Amino acid sequence: MGKPWSDYDILIVLNKRDNKIIDEIYEIVTEFQLEQRVDISLKIYRKDDFEMKNALHTPFMERIKKTGVVLWTRSEQNLSKAR
Repeated sequence: MGKPWSDYDILIVLNKRDNKIIDEIYEIVTEFQLEQRVDISLKIYRKDDFEMKNALHTPFMERIKKTGVVLWTRSEQNLSKAR
C-alpha cells in the first residue's frame, strides 16, 4: 500500500493509438479521481513505444517491471475469438 500522499500510477498499453479510446479512458479516470478523491498518474503507450522504452531500461520502466501489477490483459488469441 502506498503512502497516504502517494498517487496511483497506471500504465495502459494499446496495440495502436486510438484517440476515441484514449479520450474515454481519461474521462473514466477523471470521474473516478473526483468520486474517490485519489490522484492517478496515467500513462498510455502504443505497444511499439512501450517495447522501445522497455529496451532503454529507464528507472520508470524498471520500477514497472519490479513492482507493477497486471490488472487486465487481452491476448491476440482472445482478440481473434472476440471478432
